[in-house]
Amino acid sequence: MALNFNQFAVEANGFLKEYTKKLGLGNDTEKGGRILSSILHGLREVISWEESLQLIAQFPMFLKAVYVNKWSSRKK
Repeated sequence: MALNFNQFAVEANGFLKEYTKKLGLGNDTEKGGRILSSILHGLREVISWEESLQLIAQFPMFLKAVYVNKWSSRKK
């Protein structure tokens, strides 16, 4: 499997533009990205490690990257 990072970036930018519009933020993709990141990070705080792995297995690569950003596997 070859990784095509340019394609991941194109998909991520397209998704973020659409997501930001649906939130009613106009073209403020930076704010939309922060909201998306906050939601995914909040979700990972309340579900188990195993559930997180099952969830991200279904995500496209760019959402996996957002979900796991600054994630630690250490138990609290």
